[in-house]
Amino acid sequence: MRYQVELTIPANTSISDLVAEDLLLPLGILNEVEIIFPWGCAGLAHIRILHNEHQLYPTTLEKWFNGNEILIEFPCEYDLPEAWNSISVEGYNEDDSYPHTPVVSFTVLPVRGSWLDVPRIVGVT
Repeated sequence: MRYQVELTIPANTSISDLVAEDLLLPLGILNEVEIIFPWGCAGLAHIRILHNEHQLYPTTLEKWFNGNEILIEFPCEYDLPEAWNSISVEGYNEDDSYPHTPVVSFTVLPVRGSWLDVPRIVGVT
């Protein structure tokens, strides 16, 4: 399953006044993360990803992703142990004139016994 969040970060959003968008990911394995910084971000918009208030990505604590007209994608194998797991995308913006909207996508693979692993009956009339 694929999940996506668009984080609009207003101009002049300081690191001490960051914005966040929360989303719930189901029980499973977080298998891939993709982050798109559209053209115009100019390295001024910064984001990080947290799970239960702990920094998950980038894995170096107190570091942030940033870029301009770039796709950052990486495979991962992170266990999402709860029925629904709280993931937060946080950001700040050093641009004094324009808001920026990075897009973050998550791919979650089901695990045996999860609600995604239920047998389906197909073709019954």
